[in-house]
Amino acid sequence: MGGQEDQAVGTAKEFEGKVTGDADRETEGKVQNALGKVETTADDAVDNAKGAAQVAGDKLGGR
Repeated sequence: MGGQEDQAVGTAKEFEGKVTGDADRETEGKVQNALGKVETTADDAVDNAKGAAQVAGDKLGGR
């Protein structure tokens, strides 16, 4: 699953756990949501690093 998908599923599980009183399901949702946020943040950081490397390469190459 992707980061955003994990966040959505995690939020749904957390809500389900709250509604049904299932603390384990609620915790599972919180964890999945948090992991999704971490994955999304990491993906964004990689994309930003690639962009910065491209800009640096363009400047060094005289473009």
